[in-house]
Amino acid sequence: MYGIRRNLRVSVIARTVMLCCALLTGCNNGSSDSDAPQSTPSAPEEAVEKNIAPPSLYDAFRLARQATFGPDARTLGTIRQQGLEGWLDNQLSMRSAYDSTTDFRKTHLERLQAMAVAVEPMTDWFPQTLQSQSGMPLFDGSASRHTLDYQNSIWFEQALDAPDQLRQRMAYALSQILVVSHTEFPLNARPEALAHYYDLLAKHAFGNFRVLLGAMARSPAMGIYLSHQGNRKANTARKTLPDENFARELMQLFTIGLYELNQDGTAKTDAAGNLVPTYTQEDIEELSRVVTGWDLQFNSAYGRLWQHEGSVVHPMEFNPDEHDFGEKQLLGQTIAANIPAGRDLDVALDILFEHPNTAPFISKHLIQRLVTSNPTPDYVARVAAVFADNGEGVRGDLKATLKAILLDSEARKSTLVQQADYGKVVEPLLTLTGILRAFNAEPVAGWYNERLEYPEPARVNGFYFFRSDHRWPLGQAALRSPSVFNFYSPDFVPQDHFYNSGRDGAALVLPEMQLRTPTNIAGFQSLLLPGGPLLEKNGLVLTHGNVDAFVRAQERWVVLPMIAHVNFGPVLDAFELAIDGDTDGDFQNINRRNTNAKGQTPKQAGIDAVLRALEHILLGGRPLSEPLRSDLMVQLDGGRYFNDDQLPPAEQALRVVSGAVQYVALSADYLAQQ
Repeated sequence: MYGIRRNLRVSVIARTVMLCCALLTGCNNGSSDSDAPQSTPSAPEEAVEKNIAPPSLYDAFRLARQATFGPDARTLGTIRQQGLEGWLDNQLSMRSAYDSTTDFRKTHLERLQAMAVAVEPMTDWFPQTLQSQSGMPLFDGSASRHTLDYQNSIWFEQALDAPDQLRQRMAYALSQILVVSHTEFPLNARPEALAHYYDLLAKHAFGNFRVLLGAMARSPAMGIYLSHQGNRKANTARKTLPDENFARELMQLFTIGLYELNQDGTAKTDAAGNLVPTYTQEDIEELSRVVTGWDLQFNSAYGRLWQHEGSVVHPMEFNPDEHDFGEKQLLGQTIAANIPAGRDLDVALDILFEHPNTAPFISKHLIQRLVTSNPTPDYVARVAAVFADNGEGVRGDLKATLKAILLDSEARKSTLVQQADYGKVVEPLLTLTGILRAFNAEPVAGWYNERLEYPEPARVNGFYFFRSDHRWPLGQAALRSPSVFNFYSPDFVPQDHFYNSGRDGAALVLPEMQLRTPTNIAGFQSLLLPGGPLLEKNGLVLTHGNVDAFVRAQERWVVLPMIAHVNFGPVLDAFELAIDGDTDGDFQNINRRNTNAKGQTPKQAGIDAVLRALEHILLGGRPLSEPLRSDLMVQLDGGRYFNDDQLPPAEQALRVVSGAVQYVALSADYLAQQ
């Protein structure tokens, strides 16, 4: 987690195996940069010339954890060179796939289509049936049962490699507020709808929240997921009423929330001390009348849902025959009758957007997704004020809101991260992307889908593979939430006295902790086991001579949870420098029993160097707690798996380094405080 590190009553067994905890990414402001291998530049020239101290490694690391999919050496170096605000400004002004005239980046949807064609070149991805309906080529994800895997793979590609990391990270935060999931048919069969929806979030991530609401409400993915696609006006003869699903969630989850709020995010109460509801059942019914008459473009019949018809990558179109044009009352305001072309939807969205709850409600949710689970009311109020007015009279400016969140004193003050009530648990998905980015993940060249009945496999270059159902071992994947309420409740409080007693009598929430189940922890561990699906360059060289030989020998690909190539080389170099004084790869002193001035054998000195390197790479220079470090030293030095002198020295070394990466990434220093 970023900061909260009091007792979580984690099992003693978890401590014994040292694998069953969340990654901490923001606690004590730790050891000096000089103790660890330098993966980032020293004091930037620009900062020196201006006599401005560059951000510390740890400060850069914290910002990268909040604003990207994980710190890597290049990002950390850039943040330290440009400064925290300078880096944010550059990210906020960076051209993207959605506004670049040169199209230097591809959208999620474009990359999905490119991957599908590359992996399955003989599949009919653009069928004539859809083209005859639309008059244009339309991609049909249902042409293959693997398209959901390809869409998930492209999400990882954007998260790992996109230069506009802040835009992508904001899109992910928005996807956990304006939730859409593959669980609703036909989104599971036509995942291009998910790609289109994520592009919508990324496109508007730095735009205006009101514009985003309008695009979201008309998107086919949201229309299908919350069933207002094909929603019909009331029919007295058939005794039917409009579907209320989207109307309810639009208010409860996407804009104003359940109860009236002060601008600092705290709940208002009436004279009796009761919470004050923001809307009534009548408001839901009236809003459900507003969201009638919308359907997929190019559909053969209004409201039809079939995996081979209609466009799921174009905004839904308005059908006046199925719309209720009568006057409506929403939150005490009148929506006039006979507004043409479905524009009463815009009137309703304006009412919700202008509601006083929207600024604190959305601001607090974004703070929780990016910085801390328990922001103070003052923090929420400061951000909500920017959401309400960006300083130029504009409401809903997400770029200004995001900058206010990330530059606020509660996001940047280093002393806060040492407080037990500060921070947030890192989600499993972000822990995984952080590890992959830290160790320079790259696509594996030459893999193929062995499950296709092709005369010759189509070898693939330049694409990752992340199986869609990997959410089961990990417990989480983007656009794979089990419900519209996301993966966890924003109000989840661990069963622990510290969290229940909380701050000023209010319980402390740890939403992401709901995902830290024994099953999810074990599943995560399985992804990182040495020799497991996390393909590591040095291990492949040891077993096959080189990476190309491994690829040629591999016959089963898409059964793997992921095909991503990482490199532990810098940590192996730190290990060998400590034991041999060189980096020639022979690790000749790994089993020597002589000791140095500290009483360490060469292997123990090497393990110590490995842990310092990982503190630098995975923890931003923050030191492991001494009890945890001691436990790791004992395990890595004396554990049977890590102490097999019958193996070649290079393989022994790789086992130690791989185990250390796994342990540090999945361990937490609060274990030592139980």
